[in-house]
Amino acid sequence: MIIHQKLNFVVNHYRNIPAMDREEVFTPAQIKDAIDREETILTAWNLFLLIKGMIEWNWNPKTIQDLFYNDGRMSKVPTHYKPIGKIINYFGDAKAIGVELTYKLCKGDRIGYFLKNEFFEENIYLYN
Repeated sequence: MIIHQKLNFVVNHYRNIPAMDREEVFTPAQIKDAIDREETILTAWNLFLLIKGMIEWNWNPKTIQDLFYNDGRMSKVPTHYKPIGKIINYFGDAKAIGVELTYKLCKGDRIGYFLKNEFFEENIYLYN
């Protein structure tokens, strides 16, 4: 019997640079190598954001666990998040966004956003 073990790496080689000042930490060659070797690479910062979101918004841990089984760079978006549209405008003073929806929302649906350094979720309330 052959047992295939999946390797994952947490990379923190930019630890001396503040997280919000970091550019893309993986080169295209590093990502390709991870895909070719069937490995998952991720940053400590993205792992921190995912765990923080899981705790704050009470996500099922499986929505993060499943991300470890993809080859290449690990997504920073949990698996239960699905695209519902495209952000077309941001109103900083009002702390609001304009979204062109590609998915029909209903009263009681819950939507989530990935902001610069955190996840935010809210319920949909429709008014007539």
